[in-house]
Amino acid sequence: MITKKHILEASRYNDWGGCKMSPLIAVGYGTAILAGVPLYRALVWIALVIGALVVGGVYASSLNDLSDLAEDKASGKTNRLSLISDGYRWCF
Repeated sequence: MITKKHILEASRYNDWGGCKMSPLIAVGYGTAILAGVPLYRALVWIALVIGALVVGGVYASSLNDLSDLAEDKASGKTNRLSLISDGYRWCF
């Protein structure tokens, strides 16, 4: 049975979140400080950019896993989308 946990694991959100988001937040804060904009006003825009990058990152990771199913299986690499049935995989 496919659960919410399986779908979140298949999106690979843990693989890139912390190490790539911290520099983006720092650049956003630094830009706001240098521009003289209060941080509370800049947080909305920083959150919007990070949200867009998260959506793009999940899409790219999922597309990569989907297109590399055969290669990953042949090389013995684990692919999280291989745990999901074909019908659900294409919906994802």
